[in-house]
Amino acid sequence: MPAPHNSFDEDKAEFQKLHETPSCFVVIGKPGSGKSTLARNLAHYWKCKLVTPESAIEWVIKQESDLGSEVSDRLNHGQAIPEALALKIASQRIAALDIKHHGYVLDGLPTLDSEFMSTEEQVSVIKNFELTPEFIINIKISDADLIARRSKQLLYPENNELYSPDLIQPAAAVDEDEEEEGDEEEEEEEIEDDQDPDAIPEQVYELIDPPAPAGALDLMIRRPQDEPDMILKEIETYFSNVLPSLEDFIISHDRQKVIELNGLLGRKDLLNTLMNKLATYCAYCAIQPIPLFPEDEEQDLIWKQRIF
Repeated sequence: MPAPHNSFDEDKAEFQKLHETPSCFVVIGKPGSGKSTLARNLAHYWKCKLVTPESAIEWVIKQESDLGSEVSDRLNHGQAIPEALALKIASQRIAALDIKHHGYVLDGLPTLDSEFMSTEEQVSVIKNFELTPEFIINIKISDADLIARRSKQLLYPENNELYSPDLIQPAAAVDEDEEEEGDEEEEEEEIEDDQDPDAIPEQVYELIDPPAPAGALDLMIRRPQDEPDMILKEIETYFSNVLPSLEDFIISHDRQKVIELNGLLGRKDLLNTLMNKLATYCAYCAIQPIPLFPEDEEQDLIWKQRIF
């Protein structure tokens, strides 16, 4: 009796997997709502490329193209990069081969400033990227909560990161915290003993952002834009210039691919909420290439090929 025919072709399935379009994301929300932190961590765990106006500019300069030379000249003469040029650079970055394989997380576009290019025009460019965003991640937070949060955050000049004072440990409290951590570990072990051994543990994602060292609070400063009156001005600009175009963007997008998050959550909780939501979608994360040689051996091999 002949064996039943198996219609599943493993090679064909692997080929299709390698040629699938990776999932791409754009993160939107009010200024200071936590977009950049979330985008940076999502790009890390999703193994895709983080695309911001700054990273795109750095990329185009390294390409040594005519556009890169133009951007470099502008920066060397202290000139700003207008929105139209920033979108042009971002479009080229999105069309790069590494983005086509890995996908991207877009952060910082559309910009709050629309002096040279309206937000509607910026959104139109994003919607017509060669690789368009599959998911829109919208962080929602009230004006009052945003002002309360931003007015408390401080900048640590050593790493140029923003921190909330309640997340920074004073130097004198380090020993006490170490003792508390020991107690917490014992409690966690007791909880683990009570859990069902057959239960699948839920993955917890840790933030990749550098922690503030103990005693850093005394060295931190408050940025002028984090004063309540300046925050309110930014919010008003967001509502008048940016929000109407973003709402149209959301309405025209697949509603099942619009993920709304509560901006009141802490940074880590916000990340884990997003990752848990993405786990319910058929979202495609690119396959990571595995190097055949360690980096130093690969360089030696390249030089040997050039010599011989």
